Amino acid sequence: MEIDDELIDIYDASLRPLGRKNRRQAHLDGDWHRTFHCWVVRGGPNPAMLFQLRSTKMGDYPGQWDVSAAGHVLAGESILDSAREISEELGIQFDLDSLIFAGERIEVADDPGGIRNREYQSVFFLRYDSPIEQFRPDLNEVEGLLWLPIASGIELFSDAIRSTTCEAVIVDGKGTHRHDIEVARPDFVPRIPRYYLASLLSAVRVLAGESPIALG
Repeated sequence: MEIDDELIDIYDASLRPLGRKNRRQAHLDGDWHRTFHCWVVRGGPNPAMLFQLRSTKMGDYPGQWDVSAAGHVLAGESILDSAREISEELGIQFDLDSLIFAGERIEVADDPGGIRNREYQSVFFLRYDSPIEQFRPDLNEVEGLLWLPIASGIELFSDAIRSTTCEAVIVDGKGTHRHDIEVARPDFVPRIPRYYLASLLSAVRVLAGESPIALG
């Protein structure tokens, strides 16, 4: 089944169920639906937050950096059922108990291609301190991974700096290639309000072992 043909539950703006549609139609009609987001973070001397490079095969925002792992909640699924996206997209194993809930956020966007996106996003954090080379991303969706240092990321998304250098791996048919690359804000999927900045600030609390985490 093509991704756009997958069934998802749709809702009104108050999250009252309205039925089911395939993803493509729900996006064309501007139906509210639910998605799962997870930010992977690492601690240590250079704490960082992971971004994935969206495949150039993707229909929206190809070749841009985005949330560590994310996906639509399919019809009949729970939010935690959708945590499978972490393993599927990044190729890592983890315990569900290690996920840290950071709250719900709303994202509304109208794209020139006719997509009217209306999402309730359930956001989680996952601490994962293994080297970036141990990730095995799904080439159909992910063409690279980037550790954005948290301190530099906060400066970048608060407009204190224009760009920063990050540790990254780029994946292609010939394998995985380690690089240090420079990124700027236009390299990231545009999201409003200041989602990346809020997530980086929350990551500081996650790595400090503080709770609760409230991203909204």
